[in-house]
Amino acid sequence: MSVVITTYNRSAMLPHAVRSALAGGEAVLEVLVIDDGSTDATPRVVRDLLAEDARVRAFRHPNRG
Repeated sequence: MSVVITTYNRSAMLPHAVRSALAGGEAVLEVLVIDDGSTDATPRVVRDLLAEDARVRAFRHPNRG
């Protein structure tokens, strides 16, 4: 199962959301984090999460309003 988490300027909430998804057990094959061009600390938080668990994948897109 894949879990998709979209985010925009929610760096404080993102680690909890990703870790909650990963806690779903062996059924969770990947957690996809889609960053809609955040301007806060989200990119740094995503890098930390990528280093923490190989099941996390991230994509960043420019914010188009």
